[in-house]
Amino acid sequence: MAFDIQFKLIYQGIRDVFRVRSLSNVINDIKIFKNFFSGYHNGSFVGSLEQSLNLAVEKYYASVIYGFISPFMHFCIKLSGNGVAPYSFPGYLILRGPKSAGKTPFCSFLLKLMFRQYKLNFDEMSGLMRKSENVSPKEGLIPAMLSGQGFPVVIDELTRGRAKDYEGVIKNPEIFKAPCSCVIFTCNDDFEISDYIVKRSVLFNIDISNNGSGNQKVNSFISNLNNLTGDLYKCFYSRFSQRFQELLNELSEIRYSNESKNKDIPDIFKLGSEVLKDIFEEYDSIDDASYIKVYDSSFFRDGKSNLDERKKKFIDDFEFGDWKLDTSHNLLFKVFDGFDGKSKAKEFADAMNQYGNITAVGNKVRIKLDWAKEFFDYDFIEHCNDITAPERIVERVIEKPIPVEVIKEVEAEKPKGFINKVAWLLKD
Repeated sequence: MAFDIQFKLIYQGIRDVFRVRSLSNVINDIKIFKNFFSGYHNGSFVGSLEQSLNLAVEKYYASVIYGFISPFMHFCIKLSGNGVAPYSFPGYLILRGPKSAGKTPFCSFLLKLMFRQYKLNFDEMSGLMRKSENVSPKEGLIPAMLSGQGFPVVIDELTRGRAKDYEGVIKNPEIFKAPCSCVIFTCNDDFEISDYIVKRSVLFNIDISNNGSGNQKVNSFISNLNNLTGDLYKCFYSRFSQRFQELLNELSEIRYSNESKNKDIPDIFKLGSEVLKDIFEEYDSIDDASYIKVYDSSFFRDGKSNLDERKKKFIDDFEFGDWKLDTSHNLLFKVFDGFDGKSKAKEFADAMNQYGNITAVGNKVRIKLDWAKEFFDYDFIEHCNDITAPERIVERVIEKPIPVEVIKEVEAEKPKGFINKVAWLLKD
């Protein structure tokens, strides 16, 4: 597919290109789409939190929206002017989660859903889906973005070394002044991403994993992707592209006209999710798919989608003793050790201060205690004594709860001193 076709779609209007479309093909693609997403709830995946599975499905669905609007991102960036593009129109999506969270199969699904008829090369040096170890910044990433023909380019299994290599590319606003493809990165859940990359990207933490017993089920709904139509002129994505382009042009004409007094940045994520939801409702029911709904930019850009995980990790860290109480000054605080402690403290504060009064002073982060109690729905003072109790410390060490009868035995023995009590608990 020549690159000029992308610009025919974007600049000359999609209406003329998509005059011919097949109702049966659209319905076929929608059916496979919903079957694919139902696979997350068929017992193959589990999450660390009760709501993790539903939230992961919402994030994957939102990632479809990102992929669908990504060919238009350059158009938005070009019109937006300096200082707006990296934040309102991010050129990068990061899917971070365990190795078995289904990130790679999802990316394959997305690309095939959009452009299956082009027989895309997956897992090849010249393909749209490549491992980061094979994609250097100058010789790999930039050429892939500039020759991707509008397709989102997937860089799978991002490594720490490659992430550092890519920082220069991602921080460079000049790259999207030329016709350019967006990039979707996948990485493991223990991967720390620099603030420079996060600020210019959509970051979704996928907190689920294959439970080990559902590989057959997973393979069954992945293999079904070969039945996607993926025809640019007849498929589900063509229907989306036509409607999205028409509405985007209307928003752009309003915002960038000389007479316009409204200079607000269009929320392309909300627009995309509204268009996608409308198409589902037109061709099928969404009663059985609660994830099909409208998502605004806050879900993509303001950390809203990852907030539950952040809260859980914060409380876990507190219970493990990483955060300290200063009740006389109404504070929670944490000291970030190491030579990079100061930068880590600032990065943490920058990521969280959108929610409340969180400050970094040197290598220490300080949070107002009364605000934290309300925000995290957790009484830090009440739990503090229990957290420092020997039995709670031992539970964190052995990573499982201590039976009640064992605690009663300890109380009956009354070993003297904190260390002796911990040792007694660990003796078996």
